[in-house]
Amino acid sequence: MSILTNLLKTYEYCQENNLVDNYSENDTVLLPIYHQSIKAQNMNLLEVTLDGNGNVLQTKFPEEITYIFPVTEESVARSGKNPPPHPLEDKMQYCIFEIADSLKYDAYLKAFNAFYDYLKPGEVKEFLASIRLFITSKNSYNELLETIPLSDLVKHDGGKIEYKASNGRTKKYNFENTFICFKVRNSKTGGYRDVNSFCDLHSAFIKYIDDISQGKSGQCNISGDDQILTEKHRGLLGTAKIISVSNNVETYLGRFRTGSDIIRVGRKTSEKIHLMMKYLLENKNSCKSLAENLFLVNWFMDDVKNENGFNLTDNETWFDGINLKELENIFDETAKLPVSTDNAKIGDAFSKGSNKLSPKSNYYLMLIDKSSNGRISIKYNREMTKSQLVDSLESWQRKYVWERYDNINKNYICFVPNFYSMLISAYGVERDKWLVLDNENFKKDQYQNLILSMLDNKSVPMNIKKALSKSIRNRHCYNNQWNFVLNTALAVLSEGRKEFISMRPQEEQTRSFLFGRLLAVYEKIELDVLSKNVNSKDKKNKDEADDEGSNEKNRTTNASRLWNTYINKPDSTVVTLEQRTKVYANKLMSSEKQFGSYVKTEKAKEEITKLFEEKGFWTVKKNTPLDDDFIFGYYSQKKDLYSRKNEEV
Repeated sequence: MSILTNLLKTYEYCQENNLVDNYSENDTVLLPIYHQSIKAQNMNLLEVTLDGNGNVLQTKFPEEITYIFPVTEESVARSGKNPPPHPLEDKMQYCIFEIADSLKYDAYLKAFNAFYDYLKPGEVKEFLASIRLFITSKNSYNELLETIPLSDLVKHDGGKIEYKASNGRTKKYNFENTFICFKVRNSKTGGYRDVNSFCDLHSAFIKYIDDISQGKSGQCNISGDDQILTEKHRGLLGTAKIISVSNNVETYLGRFRTGSDIIRVGRKTSEKIHLMMKYLLENKNSCKSLAENLFLVNWFMDDVKNENGFNLTDNETWFDGINLKELENIFDETAKLPVSTDNAKIGDAFSKGSNKLSPKSNYYLMLIDKSSNGRISIKYNREMTKSQLVDSLESWQRKYVWERYDNINKNYICFVPNFYSMLISAYGVERDKWLVLDNENFKKDQYQNLILSMLDNKSVPMNIKKALSKSIRNRHCYNNQWNFVLNTALAVLSEGRKEFISMRPQEEQTRSFLFGRLLAVYEKIELDVLSKNVNSKDKKNKDEADDEGSNEKNRTTNASRLWNTYINKPDSTVVTLEQRTKVYANKLMSSEKQFGSYVKTEKAKEEITKLFEEKGFWTVKKNTPLDDDFIFGYYSQKKDLYSRKNEEV
């Protein structure tokens, strides 16, 4: 199915399951058709409470509350010199006599009265009667000013006022663009009713629009139903549209003469598609901002609200709570890694006992790019079953799981680097202690490539791997983010090799791997002296030692300074490192407290040298640059040197 069909089917599923028009002040609401919403913030909206006779009882400026109001086909995306009014609630420049332009006010009353006259006697008409008494009163503006909770209010012409703010300063304000919403007290029951939660009012308005709608009818190409067709569509993320018609003359050269020749969309279908998209974009659980004006929208057909909290891009908690000593069992072929939600395991939420989502439940994903203020493009669209999604995520996790040190709990935890970590480590530049990537268009393309790779069970794109390979060869470029880049690169370049569990068997250690081990030994010798790391039991974590070593003497080790040279010319550079670290080795040997560290490093160096000789690496490929395997040798040896008695952490 096309993405428009998917959106339509999802909206209709929500209708069948009573998920449409469930109003909540602070949650995203899936709107009924022919309705719009506005969020109250910074005094942009005034809530007016009326009695049954249209008298103002109370006014207030709400904050961070969503309000629903009816719209017409013309008013929902209004523009031009004489923009049409909304038929019930609108800005004061339309509905308050003293402020409004006469043309706008007359048009507003005409639209309001047309709906009012259409209604039969009942609760809805009684509700509107109170509002009608207020909006037709020429004194309505003065009534508002008398009840508005602003200090020392001074009225000026044209809806302008002055008032004293809480800090004592005089401020100016103009009511012209202030949206007004109504609440009415029932004179019989004493209860209050507003437009937001008055579902009977919403239903009556939908029926009213359906009955008065005029226009060309035909078969909608998306729903297949006979409907009144439309070429006017709602805007999203402001005024941007996913369905739009170009007025450029070249568009219609050939067999197309109008926009409807390309695709015919029914008005109801358009409403449902755009309202579903609006809901998904506004729901924090279904929409994730990836880059400037690029959004990832995803949802399950039977969990549109995403109550499971699934976030495709937030995978750093996929392995929370996993014990490293049990990891070998978890990675066994008979067991699958859990796929994660926020603070929960996806294995539990989706595939191990949860009945909320069936294995055949459809999962939908879109990449939305707001290419301009008037247009939205759907860069990517994917539909798959829940079981296919879980398989893809499990495969991705098995490939790119690694470990990092948790400074809070003082232990190693498993993690899978998220897309942002991969991109920023591969292409980011360290600036003011942080990694930044300024090219937003490039970032958008890479996000799309990563998402496609994950869902298609492919590896991380080769360009990102090559960029990470380059990053780990240029350690001097990272003063503060080296460990972050290192861990990300290890995870991505490992491709499923879980070598953080234990040292690679000696028979499988390559030339690059051994040179990496040797580099870690030289670095440890120097750091132990520079950081005065006299008590091995006080340093359980290699990352802590790195940080303290640099802070104590603020001096970079020879291993770090010669890092790039060592990778490109390892055989000659290892001689230089041996000479430069000799004095540090002697200090360790002569210190009673540091002698144990000396023995440990010398033992490791002796083992590595012996392997070089046995494999003949000293004589072959002399000074040939190291491949990416060196970083795994470096990491394994470093972890081994910082662990107690060479036991696995």
